[in-house]
Amino acid sequence: MFLKLLVTQLQNQDPSSPMDTNQMVSQAAQLSMTETMNGIAETLKSQTAASSMSTAAALIGQDVQWLDPGTLEQTSGTVTGALFQDGETRLEIAGSDTTVTLAQITALAARATDDD
Repeated sequence: MFLKLLVTQLQNQDPSSPMDTNQMVSQAAQLSMTETMNGIAETLKSQTAASSMSTAAALIGQDVQWLDPGTLEQTSGTVTGALFQDGETRLEIAGSDTTVTLAQITALAARATDDD
């Protein structure tokens, strides 16, 4: 991409006023830094998604409470699954069409077993 940009810039520059070499190097460094930062941002985004899915998977089988954003009421249920939807990790709740984001969780507890 940089070479395409450089060739285009060289083709369109004014022959009577060529680009300063220092300016060209500065622009190349800025372009390289921007590409590096974009790569870091993408890596961080995928690591964050993987981390939140790992957290959600650990909640499967646990009872959770969350604040319903529509009613502002505390609701509870058992997590049965996790999915990645619309750019965020969501928890599926047993017996409900409801999915809950990790940010909505206000409390959690291990599900009671018959041995308890």
